[in-house]
Amino acid sequence: MAYWHRGDQKMIPKYTIAFIVVISAIVLFSILGNNPPDGNYLTGYQTVPSIVEIVTVQSYECNFTLSEGWNLVSFFCLGMLNNRGRVMQSINGNYSMIFRYDAFDSDDPWKSYNPNLPSWTIQQVPYMDRLSGYYIYMIENSSFYYNGTKKYTYIPLKSGWNLIGYPRVINSSINDAFSNISYNKIKTLDEATGDYIFYTVNGSSNTLTIARPYEAYWINSTASQTWIITAE
Repeated sequence: MAYWHRGDQKMIPKYTIAFIVVISAIVLFSILGNNPPDGNYLTGYQTVPSIVEIVTVQSYECNFTLSEGWNLVSFFCLGMLNNRGRVMQSINGNYSMIFRYDAFDSDDPWKSYNPNLPSWTIQQVPYMDRLSGYYIYMIENSSFYYNGTKKYTYIPLKSGWNLIGYPRVINSSINDAFSNISYNKIKTLDEATGDYIFYTVNGSSNTLTIARPYEAYWINSTASQTWIITAE
């Protein structure tokens, strides 16, 4: 019988090692190859669930005009982490400030970017997404374009005021657009007048009645909840 040698010591027989390897492979294959159809995998004495989420993604482009002065906007064609420089490339040089509001950062909710500040300054908007609303100050009228995607969206809301995007491509009444969440008031900026327009639950003189693509909204949520957007 052949042995492995190390000095004068006899080691494990080669054939014994080969037999162990074969048996181990058979046992491993039997474990992995006979898992239940729900995707649970047996590891020792524990069952580990495996979940795959299927998300519908469509190619979509944003194409609209930002007016000179303050604009309160959102971008339904963005993903979750889009490089700001790439997103804003079509209007580069035509804007001077970007602001967004993070309700979940109670210590420093306002985030900003100023392209005119020196490179050593800390800029707080390195990425942009479809969940957020943005204040953008335009130096002049400019056409925005970005070739991206559109997908179902989940926007977490904190109790109180939140600044959120409107990731839909169609107009909708305020009641229909926000029907699956609880809130007291919604407002947005009327770019024509520079004033805010409001929708108040059970209000008698609401000036905001329609939610539109590319607009962003302040929403006063009555609780911590999630706005689920599955429609166009």
